[in-house]
Amino acid sequence: EPEKPVVPEQPAPAKPEPVAPVIHLDPVVPAPKAENNENERPTRKKHKAKKEVQEAKETKVTPVAQAQANIVQQVEVKESKDKILQKPEKVVESKFVDVKNHWSSKAVDMVTTMGLYKGMDEKHFAPDTKINEGMFITLLNRLAKNPKAEGKVEVKALDEKAYYAEALKWAAEKKIVKLKDNKFAANEELTRAEVAEFLSKYVDVVGLKFNKTTNTVNDISKLNKEQQEAINKIVSLGIMQGKGNGKFDPAAKLTRAEIAQILLNIVEKAK
Repeated sequence: EPEKPVVPEQPAPAKPEPVAPVIHLDPVVPAPKAENNENERPTRKKHKAKKEVQEAKETKVTPVAQAQANIVQQVEVKESKDKILQKPEKVVESKFVDVKNHWSSKAVDMVTTMGLYKGMDEKHFAPDTKINEGMFITLLNRLAKNPKAEGKVEVKALDEKAYYAEALKWAAEKKIVKLKDNKFAANEELTRAEVAEFLSKYVDVVGLKFNKTTNTVNDISKLNKEQQEAINKIVSLGIMQGKGNGKFDPAAKLTRAEIAQILLNIVEKAK
């Protein structure tokens, strides 16, 4: 049990002594017109003493308490995975007929159980449908436990009722997403290079930590420096992988199934 702050005992107020008609050490406070004027000064001292004791209880921090607070802070920083949704103890097998024999069935079952993904309808997940920017930003926001923008974010022509509206405001405020002319292309399909850029900023904003791998790719030399750094970072963290022989295929579009696997990688590898 944490050590409680020790509050020094306050001396009991002294009984008033007869006041001699000479010089007073304390400023003379005019007494109110009442019969018990001789008890005024001890009463004020008593109330002041009680107030000081109460303030000491509320504000005093012992070295033990401070050390415990530091430990809690260190644990919070170390357990970065607590900042995102965690794998459920029991995974519910999805009822989507189009993922039963699909390579992504495990990832789809996991992310749908976590509430990250929803199907296109009750029976179809559409695993091979390309992911667009609106969908992806929404998924990242859900994974981070639905944070909202802290300030006012204005996006041109944004439908406030769109399913991605709040997620977009948060992502735009945190510079995870780049707005083109302050507009958002919600229906624009994303390339692997673009997704890597989003993820590189996302893990920093959310504060996720990973063990680095030795994975590398060798087909991104023609991309700009920012994209190369993002891809190398995300590959080294094990969040995205190449397609064999060191090929990342940066211009290829990503599917709903591939994004489901990427999200599962984040959940499983964040520490």
